[in-house]
Amino acid sequence: MSDPEDARDGSASICTREEFAPITYHWYPHSGETFAVAVRQLLAASDLSKDAQSHVFSEVGARMKLLRKGRLREVDHVKGPIDTVTGLDLFEVRVRGEVGEDDDSDVLVRIYHAEPTKLRSLGGSTVIGLHMHIKDVSNPAKVRERQDEEMQKARQRFFKGRPTSWA
Repeated sequence: MSDPEDARDGSASICTREEFAPITYHWYPHSGETFAVAVRQLLAASDLSKDAQSHVFSEVGARMKLLRKGRLREVDHVKGPIDTVTGLDLFEVRVRGEVGEDDDSDVLVRIYHAEPTKLRSLGGSTVIGLHMHIKDVSNPAKVRERQDEEMQKARQRFFKGRPTSWA
């Protein structure tokens, strides 16, 4: 486990602890779509080639497979709880899709979820998938501001879906 002094490093996530697996990833849909469809829609809206979209989709799938097994690594794979989001512990699953020769061409996908205490249990848990986006690093001065806006969207979705248990 990571240094307890930095509780935002992802070590608080049950997705880093195999004893909580299998972990069900419950995607809270916008309009009935599955998680896989939501990822495909996100990638289709980007300017990525079909090959690059396919590669990034596979990377997301591999990361989610680790999540379900409780094998995400702190900071590299999962970060949180996010300190700029209030009222819930929001976690960020981090995916880097290498689609070019240099790091500047990598696609950074961020997938936000909550881990409600009532859905945690040793030997089987559920996390709630809320929002995802491709991280925009085109303007270094605006990266944090844009990321914070995306995290607030996840926060809004959490509270919107809570009355229906994110159905």
